[in-house]
Amino acid sequence: MMINMDVMKNIGPAMELAKIRLGLFIALSALSGYMIHRPVPSFHGFLIAFAVFILSCGCGSLNNLQDRKKDHLSQRTCGRALPEKRLNPGYAGIQAFLLISAGLGMLNHLSTGAVTVILGCLSIILYNGLYTPLKSISLFALVPGIMCGMAAPLIGWAGADGGVPDLRLWSIMVIIALWQLPHLGLLLLLHLADYSKGNTYCFLRHVRKDALGRMIFLWVLNLTAMMLFLILQGVLISQPAQVLMVVDAALLVLMFSIKFLYSRSPSYRYLFVHLNMTLLFAMILLVVERVFLFS
Repeated sequence: MMINMDVMKNIGPAMELAKIRLGLFIALSALSGYMIHRPVPSFHGFLIAFAVFILSCGCGSLNNLQDRKKDHLSQRTCGRALPEKRLNPGYAGIQAFLLISAGLGMLNHLSTGAVTVILGCLSIILYNGLYTPLKSISLFALVPGIMCGMAAPLIGWAGADGGVPDLRLWSIMVIIALWQLPHLGLLLLLHLADYSKGNTYCFLRHVRKDALGRMIFLWVLNLTAMMLFLILQGVLISQPAQVLMVVDAALLVLMFSIKFLYSRSPSYRYLFVHLNMTLLFAMILLVVERVFLFS
């Protein structure tokens, strides 16, 4: 009974350690990449997405283990499981190892070639090997961080036995890359005091706060343009889905225009949530349309 109680007590912190919400989004982007090549819904596609989710949770666990000392110094992250000692580093290491191994093993079992496993290993190198240690010392950490985000739909594409990526897949990958820029910019503005401490390399060492705001707005404009480009590429097929994508993109531009151009004190948290929900809606729209059209 005591062992069971200890296990139950660790479930919440273990899920937090694994960054479940981020993992679900990454799995959805992998499923999007799969369904661009194979629009007919299949159990295999969802298994590929689940494997990517497990791998992402392993990388997230390892990231938290790597960042535990810096997290302790930041108000934004000091309440995480490792800094608060709700879990110990040994447990985090075991969880990371098991999840990464399971994720790579599933990709290997589900795929006809080694491409998905190679891309999975590359994601680990980019996120845990390069981005995580570099983010506190160099702005160039953005490069492996963005590349890692772009890898998920590529894994889904490869899992569907897609060959050389076509323009439709590249459009999805570019959208994810463009989303990460305002996402990180807004995160910086939301937690400016923490980032100024030097735990993470602060972009504002190079640009003023108001200049960063204008850059975020330009990134959002580029993001919405690429979202509309999905319609031209035939990624979204039905007229209702196309209309919903246009509305989704228009609302994003409208909200950022109002907050950044006409508000003296924009709500960065509201913009951060709206930005993330916009991309989440676009990915869900792509998958749901295919489920309804090709089932």
